[in-house]
Amino acid sequence: MEFEEVFKNRVYALLRERNLEKAKNLLEREIEEDSKNFKNYELLGDIYLEKEEEDKALENYEKAFEMLKDREKGIGLLPLIYKVKRIKGESPDVNVELARLFMNHGLKKQFENTFMNYLKGLINSKNKEEGINFIENLFEDEPTRNEFLFYFLSNFGEGNEFLQKAIEGHKAEGNKAVVEKLKGFTSGGGIDVGKLKEVINIEGIEERKLEPQGTLELAELLDNIGSKEEALNEYFSSIYSFIVEGNDIEKCKEIMEKIKQLGVEDPRIEKVEEFLNNPPTGTAEIDSEKINEIIKSRIDEIVDENTENLKELARAFSESFLHSESVKIFEDLIERNVDIKDVLEYYLYSLYETGEYEKIIELPGDVPEDKESVVDFFKGLAYEKLGETNKALEILNEIYEKSPDFMDIEERLRKLKGEEIVEKAVEEEVEKVAVVEEPEEIIEEVVEEFKEEVPERVVEPVPEKKEKKGLNERIAIIY
Repeated sequence: MEFEEVFKNRVYALLRERNLEKAKNLLEREIEEDSKNFKNYELLGDIYLEKEEEDKALENYEKAFEMLKDREKGIGLLPLIYKVKRIKGESPDVNVELARLFMNHGLKKQFENTFMNYLKGLINSKNKEEGINFIENLFEDEPTRNEFLFYFLSNFGEGNEFLQKAIEGHKAEGNKAVVEKLKGFTSGGGIDVGKLKEVINIEGIEERKLEPQGTLELAELLDNIGSKEEALNEYFSSIYSFIVEGNDIEKCKEIMEKIKQLGVEDPRIEKVEEFLNNPPTGTAEIDSEKINEIIKSRIDEIVDENTENLKELARAFSESFLHSESVKIFEDLIERNVDIKDVLEYYLYSLYETGEYEKIIELPGDVPEDKESVVDFFKGLAYEKLGETNKALEILNEIYEKSPDFMDIEERLRKLKGEEIVEKAVEEEVEKVAVVEEPEEIIEEVVEEFKEEVPERVVEPVPEKKEKKGLNERIAIIY
């Protein structure tokens, strides 16, 4: 959508004036004429939401979403999902869609807030199943999915089986740093190392602090030179060290095959094999603050931030009347010294709609030449809102003289000069005339009649445009 449409489109104008019923009627007529324009349904949803008719609002938002998702797979969907969430609340389907789009488009802060806040709510309400479904549907990568299932379920004293799977999966993918982080949770939890120590029954094994691969190589060397008994103990020691370091069950099962080939009879062999096939688990002491810190650091690694997409999101929110959300994103970008000049008009629009008039006026003057008029335009509107009418007129008149068709500047000038009474009266009277043979004569009569009724105002007339106007345009600039 072109930015000027926000100010030239009749529906948007009615919505700004809070004339909801008239805007609704106009939208319904437009939908009859063009039922495939998703924006009309979204705007109709906004009106119903404002009127507290949530079921009708949701129905229109969902229609808009169905139309849009066929041609828009990214950021353009987010405002609609955001509006649906306002009605549905913290539902799993909405949060999965929202979080996935945030994650896939590098919107790190938005992803973190959505993810963390939703899971905190589920933990507080002890809604374990919903949290599991959320995580399983969100993460496609299996090791990452298991990792976050562990983080979530640790709040319920569970999840060690997912910790083990996450360690194995990340190790297979070569994610050494992640494996090291996860190993920090295996002490006192994960596979019950104490039980394995009892089964292996090698004195001083815990104190030896064995290096797994080195111990395995020693066992293989002893095996090759025929020292079967010594090799057996070293194989058992390597199993113990692989479990301690990373709960690596699969590696330990490979070692068991080597042990069986030794041909040594030992009651421990059967017990260790049973242990590996059905590893007992202990309960880890989980520090929730540590978990949260690791989750945030992992989100930082998983989501590659994209500031261009963040600007696009701020713009999309602004276009969809989510002005507070838009301003937050823009100001976060400004604080990080990200250049927003290419979408400056949307920042100004959202500042205006949220009543931040002083911020508009205080905007630095070093703006691109092609943005000067839009900056001045919003400064004029801000001065008007702050009661400085003469200053507003001065700025807007300068813009009008350069570009009479800019935004809705002509209409705003007339309102500032008190001429909107005649204009509205003319519109109302013309609407009453269904079919006339000489409409221009009737309009002139209506204007003359209202000129007599409206008190004189000491105002400077808006300069006339030179080009000839059609009937509808002449109605708009009459008087």
